Amino acid sequence: MTGTTAGNDKGTADTDTMTDTRTKLDADLMKQVNRQFVTGVTVVTVMDGDRPRGLAVNAFSSISLDPPTVMVCVQRTSSTYESLFRATHLAINILSTDQLDSMAKDANVKIVSSPSLDFVYMTMTNSADMNQGLGKKAARQAVQAAIDYDGIIKGLMGGHAIRPATFIPIGLGGSTEALTKEIGPKQDLARAKKLLADAGLPNGFTFKLSYGKAAIGGTTYDLIAQKIQSDLARVGITAELDPMDQATLRTAYKEGKTQSALSFWNPDAMEPWLWAQPAIGRVSKRVHWTPPKDIVDLVARAGGESDAKKAAGLYREFMKMLIEQANYIHLIQPVLRVATSKAITNYNLTAAGWQVDLYEVKPAN
Repeated sequence: MTGTTAGNDKGTADTDTMTDTRTKLDADLMKQVNRQFVTGVTVVTVMDGDRPRGLAVNAFSSISLDPPTVMVCVQRTSSTYESLFRATHLAINILSTDQLDSMAKDANVKIVSSPSLDFVYMTMTNSADMNQGLGKKAARQAVQAAIDYDGIIKGLMGGHAIRPATFIPIGLGGSTEALTKEIGPKQDLARAKKLLADAGLPNGFTFKLSYGKAAIGGTTYDLIAQKIQSDLARVGITAELDPMDQATLRTAYKEGKTQSALSFWNPDAMEPWLWAQPAIGRVSKRVHWTPPKDIVDLVARAGGESDAKKAAGLYREFMKMLIEQANYIHLIQPVLRVATSKAITNYNLTAAGWQVDLYEVKPAN
């Protein structure tokens, strides 16, 4: 089902499904709304005569800007299907993570949660030509030490996130929350100021932080960037915020044209080498860092090690070296939450963020 959208002040989008009427809609507004929906749940509602009808829909996507058109996919067997096609208009309501807390109070609803293997990270260039401050390791380490990691998780994520020490997510390759506490970056403003002095930048420096205008893990890159900007200002570092369309950011980041960027990483498979190798391969090229032979060899040994305990030890050393280098700062690894009916059991989220294993789902009774 496709139709032309018309925004309203309540955050819904009305879709004209039956007529040729087209409501003029600003293309930038259309993009702003759609970029907030990476994945999630919408509620499609309609009036069937005097009777309100609706259903939850995950298959929602933008089709075009001219005319402004979106698509929702509904099974023909749905009890709401006929009502949707009898109606002249429908509404698509994009749900927010905040609504999960209120849904949890419903006696018929169960909130299922599980850590994902996705994470959000911040890059910093190694090139002094791109930014003289970030070109100094001590200055990058000062940025590491100035960020309030707990504030991001508790304040922006509502506690629904964990944080890996660096490029290997918690749950793989010996990466754990305990390891993050042991070797991961921590906020230490006094240390950040000392590192700036060591870098010859006692009054701080300025760099540009680029990010996409999109949502991630229940928050937005805008809010994460603003939090980082505020944290860094406490030690005299100025982060100039550079929001842009997600596609534009991705191109600039891949071509190594960003001084610093906020990005995310999704898993292809549950193999830690698939995270470790890009950190010293294609991602390192984006930050203009040529990894030394010892860290390259270390990753190769870890990837070829059949003993899980020995591999974890090698990945631990790799992570310590990566943190010392300070081209990457890992901020959040979201905890996925989904509201399900208590009428079913065995609803198992996967760590892949956007997938669920339905094979074992059964009626509760």
